[in-house]
Amino acid sequence: MRNSPIQRNIFHVLLALHFVGLALTIGMRFASLVIDRVAGAGSLQTLAFGRELTGTLARTLALPGFLLLVGTGITMTLLRYGRRPPLWVWMKLGVTAAALAIATPVVAPALTAARSWARWSSEHGQLAPQFLESVSRANLFGGIVFTLFLSNIVIAVWKPFLSRRPKRSRPAILALLGLATTVASGLAMGSGIEPPGFHPGQSGSPTVLPAHSPGIDYADAQILTQKVAPGFYTLTGSPGVDPGHPEGAGGRIGIFVGSDGIFMVDAQYLPMAAKVMASIRRISNAPIRFLVDTHSHPDHTGGNPYFVKQGALLFAREEARKTLTEPLPAAVGNAASRTDPARLPVVTYGSGDPVRIRMDDEVVDLIPLESAHTNGDTIVRFEKADVIMIGDFYRNYGYPFVDAAHGGTFKGVLEAVDLVTALAGPATVLVPGHGTIIHRSDLVPYRDMIVAIRREVEQMIGEGKSRQDVLYAKLTAPYDARVPGALTPLPAGFGTSAARFVGSLYDEVKGGADGSSKGTGKK
Repeated sequence: MRNSPIQRNIFHVLLALHFVGLALTIGMRFASLVIDRVAGAGSLQTLAFGRELTGTLARTLALPGFLLLVGTGITMTLLRYGRRPPLWVWMKLGVTAAALAIATPVVAPALTAARSWARWSSEHGQLAPQFLESVSRANLFGGIVFTLFLSNIVIAVWKPFLSRRPKRSRPAILALLGLATTVASGLAMGSGIEPPGFHPGQSGSPTVLPAHSPGIDYADAQILTQKVAPGFYTLTGSPGVDPGHPEGAGGRIGIFVGSDGIFMVDAQYLPMAAKVMASIRRISNAPIRFLVDTHSHPDHTGGNPYFVKQGALLFAREEARKTLTEPLPAAVGNAASRTDPARLPVVTYGSGDPVRIRMDDEVVDLIPLESAHTNGDTIVRFEKADVIMIGDFYRNYGYPFVDAAHGGTFKGVLEAVDLVTALAGPATVLVPGHGTIIHRSDLVPYRDMIVAIRREVEQMIGEGKSRQDVLYAKLTAPYDARVPGALTPLPAGFGTSAARFVGSLYDEVKGGADGSSKGTGKK
């Protein structure tokens, strides 16, 4: 080739085209990453046009650029060696192919698992937003494939020039530059390749369970008592000792005190039971006759055995009882007993009519909810005291949370909001399991926020956006400053309350839990 000007000119043209292909291959990928990173830091919707444009260009030009890169490389190799490349070229390609054939079944499962973890961690706020796209989509397997393949082409083309003689220094530098840029192109192309066995439609995220006992300082936790109506008190864990509930340890307890005895709603963590009992005894020495679980989570039911053994008759939904019979995650620790039969409700009821209990002059209604926070929720209404214990479908520390693994849905949350709005008067005291005590008027902005964000999620899904796209959009941004704990990291690596809320909304809408925004309008 050095003795033929025609061959040399052809080679130079091919080399120029080779670098055009390289520029297209890397450029389209780089542009896509830049747009995604900017979108992660701001509003995805405002950059929708730019993102769609780069996506279209990448799909249109990346493959031709890559084919041009490979084609020119192979052609240059043939020009250098003719139709019969040396044996070492074939051996190099053969070894590469064999290595890839062996590595694929061995390495791919591990890389698939690593990618799934990266996707899950990004969706739950464990990675900085500007790195989400590059980390979750980068694939080492694809990078290795293209790097090895293209490196062989470049080395085959440039090997004759890799000489230590001074007069060959410039070609050697060009050769190394060509090798480096080809490696970069391989990594750039590899970052867009799905590993074997991975399906983009799968979120790869594990079931998100509420955090309970790890890290709770039970010794320092105290019980704070508040009288909210004649004969009715709330008992709340002190703040700052429960990582899962920094606003107050465990779930809030309600007690009605009458001459016939005490009616108790929820039972806190098991290690807190003796402190709860001491607080009750500072109010009254009457026996605890009834105990109702608003749902099955350990921060509300852990103390069940303690109070049942004090003589309380335990009520709960049949669905909640079923959940209480299931094994507890190891993360729950000693927050609740796994084996004590006294933890299980004695009287159960379904999702039909309310159960009515009369104590003194008070009428207590146990009102089942359709699947809201869980599939076994109950609100407890004290008619004369004008107090309703509403459980966990409402919270004003952090965003709404539903336990989808146990049947919770945001559709049910909205229906629960509507039911309580209908039952409560303007002065009715509404006592949630977490956060501050509220009134009926506080339900309006809560409902409006869920409906508004849900509609945005539905719209983005209708536009074909992925779960990550929806999370990047930061749909809660207009509300974050008004929601305490909105962006505070959750324990056990579950990201933030905002990310959990939006991700759960996406999963519900995408999974067709209710199929559409039907039922989310004002009633």
